[in-house]
Amino acid sequence: MSRKVSRSSEAQRLRLTIDESVYTSAREILSSLEMIAPDERDSPCSAEIQEETAASASDVIIGADEPSDEDMFQCVDCRANDVLDIEGFVTCRHCGRIITRKLDLTAEYHYYGNDDGKSSDPSRCGLPTNHLLPMSSLGTVMVGSAKSYTMRKAKQHHAYNSMPSRERDLYKVFADITLRAVSNGIPQSIIEEAKEIYKHLAETQVFRGSNRKGLIASCIYYACKNKHVPRSAKEIAEIFNIDVGIMTRGCKNMAEIMGDTVKLELDTSRSSDYIGRYSSILSINDSFYVELAKIISERIDAYGISPENTPPSMAASIIYLVDQVFKLGIPIKDVSTACGTSAVTISKCYRVLMEHIDLIIPKKILEHPEVKENIDRLRETTK
Repeated sequence: MSRKVSRSSEAQRLRLTIDESVYTSAREILSSLEMIAPDERDSPCSAEIQEETAASASDVIIGADEPSDEDMFQCVDCRANDVLDIEGFVTCRHCGRIITRKLDLTAEYHYYGNDDGKSSDPSRCGLPTNHLLPMSSLGTVMVGSAKSYTMRKAKQHHAYNSMPSRERDLYKVFADITLRAVSNGIPQSIIEEAKEIYKHLAETQVFRGSNRKGLIASCIYYACKNKHVPRSAKEIAEIFNIDVGIMTRGCKNMAEIMGDTVKLELDTSRSSDYIGRYSSILSINDSFYVELAKIISERIDAYGISPENTPPSMAASIIYLVDQVFKLGIPIKDVSTACGTSAVTISKCYRVLMEHIDLIIPKKILEHPEVKENIDRLRETTK
């Protein structure tokens, strides 16, 4: 009888230990089985105790991995699970103790004042960090009324000190690059690459005056070449309102700086790189004429015809040749204006192309009766 009482009391003690020890590990609970005598472990009653202990231990493990809301907000004083959320404070209903606070640490991207018509900005999140201007991206902004003189001066002083002088100079250059590039139809991808190039150059060596202007223009020039939509040095110089000589000197300075730090891997510009954009400016929308002009350009490079002409000049001459062969009706003056090449240069290059027209135009096109007739006529006029 005493053995049964001791066994039952031992089982009750184990159950109480498991129920009350929420934060006790399963190993500690199972170790309590060592208190049972070795000869009693094989008895039916001992087996029941072990099963109950293992089941309760598994419940503790599951509860520890996935705690319920009641376990998370259990009162530390009265151990009650009856809690109430009062303005973000988790409070016990029985004793009134504040257990914890619910804090949302995520960013608040909601913009509630978008349609209220007020001038104040109630947004609570800033812009993403700009890797080109890392220090300025981590700054703060002072809000509030600026009616008092002291507050206005404080906000002005804060705004001035929120951006380091070096990054302020970069910001002004980036704004100038963006404004000029967007105004002249340069894509955003080229603008971003030009900013990357200039940031690297500015961190390596400082230039001022006209050398700095030429360096900024050269960043756009090389970014266009990297994206396989090159523009001539003359076009870039006109975009930045500088002489071509300053532009050329900027490219030279850039090559010297980048040569010491990063090797420039730029492909040589070809006339075919300019044909697509020039055709778009001249409203040549038929893809047949554009592709034919590119084929002519490739054959000119393959045969080495007129290597002394620059790629933009050659592209303008090829477009004028296609215009004359197929009677597109584009005056040479319009081609000169769109391509930025003088009419005299286009005429000289056009005459050279006419001498090799049988090589640069595909044979199937030359055999077309109307095309053949036009070419014979053009040969007579260019003699």
